[in-house]
Amino acid sequence: MAVAVAGAVAMALAMAGAMAVAMAGAVVTVNFFLLERCFKMSNYVIVRTFSAGVFAGYLESRSGREVVLTNARRLWYWAGAASLSEMAMSGTKLPSECKFPVAVDRVLLLEAIEILDCTEAAKISIEGVPVWTA
Repeated sequence: MAVAVAGAVAMALAMAGAMAVAMAGAVVTVNFFLLERCFKMSNYVIVRTFSAGVFAGYLESRSGREVVLTNARRLWYWAGAASLSEMAMSGTKLPSECKFPVAVDRVLLLEAIEILDCTEAAKISIEGVPVWTA
């Protein structure tokens, strides 16, 4: 009977966008929509180029080493992340120390040597860095 009830609860929760897991008589609910929203990868990327520097933005297209980004910011100097890999996963812990100029509508990068997918948290962090101006 308990298995049938747990199965019915799991079915109902699964249809509502969650999953129930029965463990030692308890039901644990995991909301996968919330998890996906917090950690999902989007088309927001960080691109390291051979000579133009590092950019973050929305990947419009890629052909070989040519990459087009929209709403792109140059990451001229960053602090609060040990590497671009950390920046792509977590963003910056020190946004006020970063130097990210204004976003441009569109940029064509000719010599991309690294493209990192960003998490939603990293995107929010990078986009939240104050615009650096002269």
